[in-house]
Amino acid sequence: MEKSKVKKIVIIVAIIAAAVVAYLQLVDRGKEEVVDPVVPAVVEEAPAVVE
Repeated sequence: MEKSKVKKIVIIVAIIAAAVVAYLQLVDRGKEEVVDPVVPAVVEEAPAVVE
């Protein structure tokens, strides 16, 4: 597989993960303290994987 293809897939997966987390936050407003720690983890992991 080409590096550019892998990079695109990783970016798409990161976007989907962020979208899922955002969706969970909207659905589980009462459980924000459980969902919130997940957001920085996803945001921090995505750039590291893309590089």
